[in-house]
Amino acid sequence: TLGQIRVQGSCNGQGFTAGDTVAVTTSAKLHAGGPYSSAANRVTAALAIRPFTPDNPKVTGFQFDSAERTEGRKPDSETLFENQGNLDENGLQSQSFTIIDSPIWYGQLTVESSVQDDRGKSIASRAAVPCFGRDRYVGVLQADWPLQEGQKAKVQIAVVDKDGKIVAGVPITVKTEHKK
Repeated sequence: TLGQIRVQGSCNGQGFTAGDTVAVTTSAKLHAGGPYSSAANRVTAALAIRPFTPDNPKVTGFQFDSAERTEGRKPDSETLFENQGNLDENGLQSQSFTIIDSPIWYGQLTVESSVQDDRGKSIASRAAVPCFGRDRYVGVLQADWPLQEGQKAKVQIAVVDKDGKIVAGVPITVKTEHKK
């Protein structure tokens, strides 16, 4: 059965970085016309890790890490915001939250707005945008894999901004380890 309401959720940008404020607007309207007012509403924002692959031919093949490892593991996702409330008399609710520093350095921010109808069913709408936890990313390219004993290995390093443009002059430290 088709629900009696249409829910739309939106956020105020096409991408976000740590420290940005995300404004979420939820709207519910009756299919027959007019607002669906005073209904229970829930907004959830989750950040899921995604591979960072800049669209720049100069760094093709470089590997850029998307998350911090904790105890040898990367997080899959993290809930950044969750709030419940009620729509106003116009069927609207606006909420905002700030993107916090996260162990996920790059990922997809999914904002879900759901509204409960008079039968107790939730109707949801989702918006997904890229989320950048850092302003620069370090990539590694090691073309001579597998390594050969007694032979020098060549490692290339590139630093790019969130748009994939190479950033020169960034001091970095590279540490290699040899495991016996």
